[in-house]
Amino acid sequence: MCLFRWCARCLLTGLWNRYQPISHGSFKQEDSASATEGQVEMVTVPALGPEWKASELRDMSRTGKKERKSEARGLRWKEWRRGERGLCGSWFTWRFTIFFVFGLCIG
Repeated sequence: MCLFRWCARCLLTGLWNRYQPISHGSFKQEDSASATEGQVEMVTVPALGPEWKASELRDMSRTGKKERKSEARGLRWKEWRRGERGLCGSWFTWRFTIFFVFGLCIG
């Protein structure tokens, strides 16, 4: 059953008609004098572990960002050297650079 009563699947199958509210009498009632009204108690679940992994924390740090940029720069350099990429899109490839420098040396 989905969360929305107007979902096409629920309307066609009639799943939203099967909702039965829970009676409030089944919950344990505490003494109103001892219960703090308006405050919500937050409970942690230690079984789930830490929210962030060490690798995620490293990726978010300044060092991790520099590392990613360096890897991307190295990948672009290798692609340019292999002739798979130009500096301005498909223009100014490694082969063009060689011919251009050769032309400058001759001229």
